[in-house]
Amino acid sequence: MNKRDKALGMQREITRRDFVQGAGAAGLAGAAALAPGCPFAAGAAGPGGAATNAGAADNKTANAKTRGKASQALRPAQKTGLRGSHQGAFEVAHEMAFDNRVDWGTPRVLDERDYDLVVVGAGVSGLAAAYFYQQQHPGARILLLENHDDFGGHAKRNEFNVDGRQLIGYGGSQSFENPRAYSDTVKGLFKSLGIKPAKLADAYDQAFYKRHNLEAALYFSKSQFGRDRLVKGPFVDTGAFVPLAPSTAGIEQAVKQMPISAAAQAQMLELFTADDDRLPDHSVFSEPGVLSGISYQDFLTNHLGVTEPEVLRVLQDMPSGYFGHGIDTIPAMMALGFGLPGLNRTSLGSLEPLLRRLISWGVEPYVYHFPDGNASVARMLVRALIPGAAAGDSMEDVVQARFAYNRLDDAAADVRLRLHSTVVNVVHAADKQRVHVTYVRGGRAEAVRTRHV
Repeated sequence: MNKRDKALGMQREITRRDFVQGAGAAGLAGAAALAPGCPFAAGAAGPGGAATNAGAADNKTANAKTRGKASQALRPAQKTGLRGSHQGAFEVAHEMAFDNRVDWGTPRVLDERDYDLVVVGAGVSGLAAAYFYQQQHPGARILLLENHDDFGGHAKRNEFNVDGRQLIGYGGSQSFENPRAYSDTVKGLFKSLGIKPAKLADAYDQAFYKRHNLEAALYFSKSQFGRDRLVKGPFVDTGAFVPLAPSTAGIEQAVKQMPISAAAQAQMLELFTADDDRLPDHSVFSEPGVLSGISYQDFLTNHLGVTEPEVLRVLQDMPSGYFGHGIDTIPAMMALGFGLPGLNRTSLGSLEPLLRRLISWGVEPYVYHFPDGNASVARMLVRALIPGAAAGDSMEDVVQARFAYNRLDDAAADVRLRLHSTVVNVVHAADKQRVHVTYVRGGRAEAVRTRHV
């Protein structure tokens, strides 16, 4: 480990809690597991409230055979397949990391003028950094370099055209989590952009699930459990996140319907019903520390006596919709707070009603999101940075705003966003007054000069 690595803090240990809490933010992309939802059809508001009605021009463009390929190339959200780090977005970085490649040839210098700021990455954080800089330095020349074919990072969106109707859904992070607790900086950014979380909550049909008798259930797949089966039951209390209908099946009835062995059913039922203290050497004051230091899987196997693999298989992905990870990674305290079974077998179990109430006070429901999730936040930032990229000026019209991707990298604009560009080197110029940024695009190295990066 060299001096630069140490300066970046790479010698410091990363605790399980730090890792889970950091990665858990990305895990919000899977929050649909808690709040089942589909893309909202044109002219009809789903649970998320806002309808997404495609204009006639959009429909004609999406349907026109002669222009379909051009539309597909310019609108990444319409592409199908796995749209995370897709093919073409990571190969250059992998060559650096795995093959130690450092030579990309003599870079072309396409931009003759220096930039005031280059931002590496056009996710929400990168876009916000550019936005704050622009607010402090009006007229500054800013370039954002993004290795993917779209901006927004985890805040992606999906678009589909079905029988002439445009369907919009979130292809990445879904909701604002606890917006009341956001920092003044974030709240100020929202106010500046015109984002009003309360308006999103008002638009969300919070009675949708109860009105349609949609209750919690577990899906068992044939590939894992020998048969396809949907089992309703009170497995996890989702009341703090999603206002589902009350469970019509009791836990004993639900467990009996699980396609697992009788021995596994017995252990599963015991998890939910037994109340013996399995941490007798610890009090309510010391238990949180103990439970935070072990995984939920360790708690089940080492303290609650779970030996049946099927039980662990059923529980494995229960927390992944929220945390992005399974029970082998999630600290036991987090899993129990989330509502997985076992709290009743600790001293903290006697305080469960109080703990649940405290959690409900501190956790806001998942009702703060646009039809395309947090993609609209990225879109509003891009529109503010590059006004020519899309029309409109409100949080309502951004949902259906048509973005001109061919205007993101406009030479005449103060702010430019360059996609398909993976940064491979950042180094001070000899005079120490400028920085040379090298990136690879289309298999060729290119470079820009900037005062800040």
